[in-house]
Amino acid sequence: MTGQLELWQYLAVLFACHNIGDFAFQSAWMAMEKAKDKEVLFYHVVTQASPFMVLAAVPGFHITWYGLLIHMALHALVDYLKGKQVIKKIWQDQLCHYICTTAEHLLGLI
Repeated sequence: MTGQLELWQYLAVLFACHNIGDFAFQSAWMAMEKAKDKEVLFYHVVTQASPFMVLAAVPGFHITWYGLLIHMALHALVDYLKGKQVIKKIWQDQLCHYICTTAEHLLGLI
């Protein structure tokens, strides 16, 4: 594919954006409080989505505004379920995020 990223390369960039937003940009306060307070969860979701917002400006990446909103809503849902102990392990939490991100891409949203 000349001039285009292969699927695995595109997903690797999306997963890197996820990891940067979910780990590097998340403060200890946010990590502790997001399960208790929906406002803090909202702050976390916006912070987590910020690398995707930057990526939207990079040529070759197709991120729609509604795709970004869906991404944020799904991220909030997974984190909410983790806070309620429906999702119990960090690997399950991250797997859910990666599955959602992959589906969002395959549906042409991000």
